[in-house]
Amino acid sequence: MVPASYSVAFFLGIFGPNEAAARFPLLLHLLPLYAAVVALIETRAPRRLLPREQSAVALGLFGVVAAMAYNASYDPYLADIASPTNGALLAVVWQLGALACLFEGRTSGFLRLSALGILTRPTMLLVNAIALPAVYLAGLDDRRLLLRRLVLGVALCLGIVMTYEKVLLPLIGYGVEGNAASGLLIRFRYLRFTDVRRVLFVLVPSGLVTGLSLLWWRGHDGPGRMLVLLVAGYFTRFGSTASNP
Repeated sequence: MVPASYSVAFFLGIFGPNEAAARFPLLLHLLPLYAAVVALIETRAPRRLLPREQSAVALGLFGVVAAMAYNASYDPYLADIASPTNGALLAVVWQLGALACLFEGRTSGFLRLSALGILTRPTMLLVNAIALPAVYLAGLDDRRLLLRRLVLGVALCLGIVMTYEKVLLPLIGYGVEGNAASGLLIRFRYLRFTDVRRVLFVLVPSGLVTGLSLLWWRGHDGPGRMLVLLVAGYFTRFGSTASNP
């Protein structure tokens, strides 16, 4: 959560230590989130989005932000904009931006955004790791170059995690907190694949047409197929956790 602390500190300096300062950082994340989504959509696309299509993207993001702000929580009675919405949406900004740089061949941008992502949430490591087999199975023409960038991204994330947890935190006298990457790996012990109702947590909020379009394999281009596999792997990991979603 290191990058997220800067936006919180900015508003703390303006409003002081109150409730508004912990929630206003969401406003700083909205425009980068929209830009990251549009950048990923237009990557390797034959044309740019039309104004009405950009409006549809903005409307969809409004729904996502509203759902995250008032429904996403680690406790059913404690949904809040401050946490986990602020940190989760900032992590999505880094992840989408890194994927756009990956497809555009901007290795330095991909690595920088991967570093920011892993410093925000350990899920950046999981995204890069799932993207490795996804790129290979999608049959992209330049998959060798993409795989090399992803290997660098995974190595960078692992290096940052190990340095942060094993060197920096002990150096300043702090132990590893529950949001560390080690906690993410421990949860693999509690996977459950029999509760198919969890698929509704994707299909209902996103819309049946949007969700079922992921199954239209031949209708997607190479990057689209890779993203379908990435989404499937990511949902399988988190949607199959034994605890309630």
